[in-house]
Parts: sequence; structure tokens; C-alpha cells
Amino acid sequence: MPGLPNGGRWLSEIRYQICSVLRADLRHALRVALTLAWATAVAGAQQARSGNPILPGWYADPEAHVFAGRYWIYPTYSAPYDEQTFMDAFSSTDLVKWEKHPRVLDVRDVSWARRALWAPSIVAKDGWYYLFFGANDIQNDQQLGGIGIARARTPDGPFRDYLGKPLIGAFHNGAQPIDPFVFKDTATGAYYITYGGWRHCNIARLNDDFTGFLPLPDGSTFKEIGHQRALIDATPSVPGPTAARRFPVQSRYCGARCQCVRGSNVVGPPRRSRAA
Repeated sequence: MPGLPNGGRWLSEIRYQICSVLRADLRHALRVALTLAWATAVAGAQQARSGNPILPGWYADPEAHVFAGRYWIYPTYSAPYDEQTFMDAFSSTDLVKWEKHPRVLDVRDVSWARRALWAPSIVAKDGWYYLFFGANDIQNDQQLGGIGIARARTPDGPFRDYLGKPLIGAFHNGAQPIDPFVFKDTATGAYYITYGGWRHCNIARLNDDFTGFLPLPDGSTFKEIGHQRALIDATPSVPGPTAARRFPVQSRYCGARCQCVRGSNVVGPPRRSRAA
């Protein structure tokens, strides 16, 4: 460049220095932007967790379902037996934020129940939601109580007494009528109930309108399938028409260990499968 020392060489040096500064600033700005993006993503992921416990308060025996695209949890309210006079439910669309639905079942809506509402189990059938539950913690056949049914048109209730009496109000095979679990056998469309206490577990087949029972293949109504409560997975374990089906998975609870057994059909006999 005329009139300047070294002409164009000096100007090129100035340009080089300016570009170096700009490149350094750009790299710094890019690092800052990436750091902020990473921090935002981490914070978002952390905020998307529900944490444990997922529900405030004291609850036990949760049963979870999906109804109309919404997640539902039905638990036992943990309190002294005389204060267990209702059941709450919780629902969520994302398993993170949970909405409480208080007192979906209350003893005021069950003529024979007065205390110890335990272990709900719910199924949807023919436009109704049927909530099975234990009540009164009976100790013998002379006391009123056992496993009952309440129903509602929506999963948030209110659930009202269906039978006006317990569905199972006596001991069979030594099993206390508590802790019901109701499921549908997807192979046959039949509904079954498992339940039990006092170290005995029974299974029975429900009739079509849930007002009573149908005989099991051996002619019995209540068949003992093991000790303690049964847990059910009524889905095929492997695909195909000859797949073995996993039905009552019966659990024995000993401290932190769980011994599981399974049977080749819905009514057993159960065999030990694994220990966890």
C-alpha cells in the first residue's frame, strides 16, 4: 500500500491479527453455548424424574394400570386398621407428575365394610371399573368381612358397593380372604382371582358378571396354589401357538429374598422357578 511501511504486508498482518482474535472469540462463544446447552439438557433430564417415593404420604400395596392412555396407581392407605376407611388413587400422563384422586372408595359406600381396607385390585370390563378389596381383617368365619367389589363408570370413582356383601367372606383352604389380585386369561377370556393370607393362597374363576364363581377344571371352586399371595403374569413367555404361558407366579417373602414358582397353566400346579 503506497505511503505505508512494507505496503500490503503490514495490512495483511493486521487482518491476520483481527481474524485470530475473532476466531478465539468464536471458539470461546461456541464453548459457552455448548456448555449452556449441556447444562440445560442435564437439568431437563433431572427435572423429568419423579424420584422415590413417587407419591407423598403413607401408602402400600400399589397396583398400576393404564386406562385410556393414563397411568393409574391404586394403593392401600397405611394407617392403624381403624383409620383405614378409604382408598385414594393417583394418575399421571408422564409417570412424573401425579394427580391425587382422594377417597375413590370409602366405607360409607360399602354397607358391610368398616375398617382395614386393603390391597385394591382393579379391572375394566363392559364399561365398568371393578375395584376388588379386602375389608375388616376377619379372623374367623363368624365375623363379617373379607373380599368385596365396588364399581364405577370412571377410574377415579366414586366406587360403590356392587354386591351388598363380601364376594369371599369365609376361609377356604385356610386362606384368610385378603389381598385379592384379579386378572384376565388372555388365552380364554376368563377372569380369575387369586388371594390369601395366613400362609395360604387360593385361585378361583369368576363368573361373567363377577357375582360369584365357576368351577375349576377339577370341580373345585377355590383351589390352593401355594403359600402367601400370588402375583400374575398372564402374557405369553415366548411367541407362537405352542408357547408356554406364565400364569400364577407365587411369591414367598423372606426378608429381602423372593422365591418364585410358576405353573404351565392358570391353576397350576406351581413349581419353583427362581430365587431373587
